[in-house]
Amino acid sequence: MYVSPDGYVHKICRIDQYESPQRFFDRLVLENLVCPRASLMVEGFGRNEQGDFVVLLKQEFFRQRYIMSSDDIDEYMQSLGFYKFVDEYSKIRYISKTIIIEDLHTGNIWKTEEGNVVIVDAAFFFNTPDLNLGGNFHYGPSAKL
Repeated sequence: MYVSPDGYVHKICRIDQYESPQRFFDRLVLENLVCPRASLMVEGFGRNEQGDFVVLLKQEFFRQRYIMSSDDIDEYMQSLGFYKFVDEYSKIRYISKTIIIEDLHTGNIWKTEEGNVVIVDAAFFFNTPDLNLGGNFHYGPSAKL
């Protein structure tokens, strides 16, 4: 990851870190939906030095003005329609009927100099009924967020 003169952070993501290519691209779609100001844009595809298939991404560079506390994050996510769920292993998830967000901590969400909240890195999933977390998202032609 590096910041270039064009004002973007450039990232290289290995597809094999995800259950499937669909899972990787679902994450991009959901992250861009929840936080359009910090959209991840696909620049291309390639292979790294180890031969792994990678996706080249870019995201606008933001200056962090304010680190959000855990309470700030909870309040912000609630304003977006998510509730906080903590499992028996103390893993925190923010859940709506269609989306689950994990790994959302003070290093991954902050306020910019302009006062906008941006999520720069988190784990996004569709909340499907089989996860038993109250989800109602179904893949297919009638899918709605």
